[in-house]
Amino acid sequence: MSRNCIFLISIIALILTVPWWFFDYSGTIILGLPDWAFYAVFMAILYSIVIAYILGKFWKPRNSVDYSHGVNQTPLLGTGGLIFMGLYLLSLIIIGWLGRKAQKENTLADFYLAGRGLGVFVLFLTLYATQYSGNTLVGFAGRAYRDGYDALVLITFLSAAVGAWLFYAPKLFRLSREHHFITPIDFIEYRFNYKWLSILGAVLCIIALANYILTNLKAIGYIVVAVTGGAVPFAIGIIVLSLIMVTYETLGGMRSVAWTDVIQGTILLFGVIIIFIIIQFEYGGLSIVSDQLMKTAPEKFFSPTWIEKRTWISTVALGFFGISIYPHAIQRIYSAQN
Repeated sequence: MSRNCIFLISIIALILTVPWWFFDYSGTIILGLPDWAFYAVFMAILYSIVIAYILGKFWKPRNSVDYSHGVNQTPLLGTGGLIFMGLYLLSLIIIGWLGRKAQKENTLADFYLAGRGLGVFVLFLTLYATQYSGNTLVGFAGRAYRDGYDALVLITFLSAAVGAWLFYAPKLFRLSREHHFITPIDFIEYRFNYKWLSILGAVLCIIALANYILTNLKAIGYIVVAVTGGAVPFAIGIIVLSLIMVTYETLGGMRSVAWTDVIQGTILLFGVIIIFIIIQFEYGGLSIVSDQLMKTAPEKFFSPTWIEKRTWISTVALGFFGISIYPHAIQRIYSAQN
């Protein structure tokens, strides 16, 4: 199966998770949820299983280690680490339950935007955890290993999104309060009042998010295999963690997502600091790393060529114009308290 075919299937499966077939509330309750909400949860779980199966069976990364066939089977975490991870995953579900208890009203704004009440501390950490996700931990680290110092463009790539927010986020926030926006397409509908443009915007969002979800699901699978030494297979890791995410997001909506992001963002932030400390004291610092790199791969020290510089600026531009308007980034602008 080709990658284009896999990508097409993932988009179709993602589209089917939307409860298109429900128009009015029928009064039917399934497991405590309205029938349309149960359908959405069920399809989200089914989507995760289908994608996990496809990734595990058909999607093979080029020129990379296949962890599932006996290579590098030493677990990154010992028994204590695995227990800590299990408790952490359990805490996510508990936070989802607490988010449901904290629900103030049964509205879309409360569920999808946490009642538009995220303070600066929670907002900062949820933005941080959202921007620096599995792509950063697995994808960006891999690119840095391959490309060397040229990968420093990724720092500006993500920071460029923040620069873009400075231009439009304050005004978009005010408009979202005045006109009760829930999704990015609500703004397009308000600004242009053209049905087909709104539909096109929704389709583009789905395509972008399908790609985003695929990369993060792959990152989840590889991390689980690495930390367990292959004891938990790639597809099973994706399915289990996806079910946990679907559970706490369904329970508490954006409020539970933001609260779990506080934990994840804090761990990630302190983890980055600790890594630099460990490099400094255990491995002799960055200068020793540079010396070793100069011996093994001196070409990584060369300054970018003009073609590489063109790629550099286009990457930054992509971050500025692309990442800044990701639906989950816009959602956090709408969710801000002030």
